[in-house]
Amino acid sequence: MNPLISIWSRPTDTLRYMLKEKTARYGFFIFFLGTIGSGFFVSASTGLFDGLPLLAIVLLAFSSNYIGALLGWWLSSVLYTWIGKWLGGTGTFSDMARIVPAGTIPIIWLAPMNFLLLAVYGSRLFEAPTDPLIPINLPIGIYFLTNMISIGVGIYGRSFRVKE
Repeated sequence: MNPLISIWSRPTDTLRYMLKEKTARYGFFIFFLGTIGSGFFVSASTGLFDGLPLLAIVLLAFSSNYIGALLGWWLSSVLYTWIGKWLGGTGTFSDMARIVPAGTIPIIWLAPMNFLLLAVYGSRLFEAPTDPLIPINLPIGIYFLTNMISIGVGIYGRSFRVKE
């Protein structure tokens, strides 16, 4: 089973497979792919990298977002374990560390859309917005379309359950 593909058609089976067959190290790979595909887009319209060349912007955005993803992975695993125990669950931190990355797999599939935006808009994508009423430097239609796609994929990626 390939979790990168099977997550779309058999999410519950994919989670069981990841729990039984994958180690926590697989999570580093998943978050790496997620950061390559979508991590730099998190820094869009922040203005943090104004004046830097596009390659430097992408590398800085990638590295900072990958570190953030790893910290979020650890924190999510801790919280899911703690809250699960509080609610009578039997999962361990190790179980959670193997399962949490599954929510990022659908985000990896946003890479083509995000790379297209990067190719079309370049460093302009990372500049602070000039209009205070519009939160991004993209045409408003593109902004809403990309957000709706991202929200849909994000909801799908966070709705997985392992049913016993």
